Amino acid sequence: MESLFFSEFLKLIPQYQAMFPNVLLDFRTASSVEIVDLLMKNRLDLGCYLETTETAPGLNRHFSNSAPVRFVANRHHPLAGQSSVSLARIVQENFILTEEVGVYYQSLFKLLAHNHLSIREGIRLKSTRGIVEVLKYSSGISFLPEYAVRQEIRQGTLQVIPVAIPPVRITVTVTTHREKWISPQMQGMIRLLQTEPWM
Repeated sequence: MESLFFSEFLKLIPQYQAMFPNVLLDFRTASSVEIVDLLMKNRLDLGCYLETTETAPGLNRHFSNSAPVRFVANRHHPLAGQSSVSLARIVQENFILTEEVGVYYQSLFKLLAHNHLSIREGIRLKSTRGIVEVLKYSSGISFLPEYAVRQEIRQGTLQVIPVAIPPVRITVTVTTHREKWISPQMQGMIRLLQTEPWM
């Protein structure tokens, strides 16, 4: 997933290259659905994606962790700095969202349907990184995994808007095809994902 690639996952790459300097890391970003499809066809060594249900049959899970999803906006947004905002209030804002197949897009719309609410989508982008960049220069709101905006929150360019809802979490999973031989090089990457704090 692109959102994972632009998280603190990038810090693992120098560590991996120090252990395996002659390995070519060939990354591909795609939706979770596309990644699972490539894994099922045994066309990826490792897949890292957002899991919506149990691990697909035919895949072996090597890592799984949940991450919170937050409403976020530019630090100058009128709702930034509020101690609490109701869901009914935040849905009055313009939203910048991912494509409809996105896991956190679906999580948001499930939450809205449960509360009989709807939102105005101002912009829809496939790229999570693109959404983060648009948020920096707009008055829109988005609903993104915390790991995807952690750096911008630390830098103060974006702020979490505390909305009075039950916690929403997504599950990040790393899998391989069940018949894939796990080479020492693959095991090295799996070990980093399992042991290093990157989410």
